Amino acid sequence: MRYLIPLISLWFLFVSCDNEQEPLPSYIEGLVELHADPNGVLRTLITEEGRSYGLINPQSGYTPGTVYRAYTIYTLSSSGAALYQLGIVPAEPATEKSPEQVRQDPVELVSIWKTQSRWLNAHVRIPAGEGTVDLGWTWSNIEERVNAQGSYKMLHFTLETKIQQTPYMYKEYYITSCPLTPFSKQMRRGIDSISVTLNTESGIVERRFVY
Repeated sequence: MRYLIPLISLWFLFVSCDNEQEPLPSYIEGLVELHADPNGVLRTLITEEGRSYGLINPQSGYTPGTVYRAYTIYTLSSSGAALYQLGIVPAEPATEKSPEQVRQDPVELVSIWKTQSRWLNAHVRIPAGEGTVDLGWTWSNIEERVNAQGSYKMLHFTLETKIQQTPYMYKEYYITSCPLTPFSKQMRRGIDSISVTLNTESGIVERRFVY
């Protein structure tokens, strides 16, 4: 499946205000976590900093009891969070594969980061074109290591990139997330580490984070 996260940072410039004396609200743009209740209604927003807010404008039509990652524009107030625009970001759990089984077509890396101890995230650019782009997370093993502070574990991830298309002259942005909660019983927060490997246009890169 193809996942495109469009640039929407200027969206709020088109919002009109009936009262020119009333200040515009402070719009926030970025990744969040959204929780659907048993009826499939999005009712809770959790920021990248881990703060939780109830939604002033709940969104229906989602899978009951599901946690979503979304790129959103929203506002915060004493009443909660209000969504103005959202795009669901792929956030499937990592599949176990050996490094030899992982396909890694080169991409342009924008950033890789970890959200608290809950998500790994990657932001990449890939040439637009006719065909398909598949991004997915894999993990290979949990390695026991020792340093000056004692023993710790290293969890190895790879971002799998399958690009099958005839490229155009411009590139598109893609964002994907991977939940870390499936490893919460094996990994210790603040002690163990995560390694992420990605094939870029400049070669293989590795990023490391504390779990």
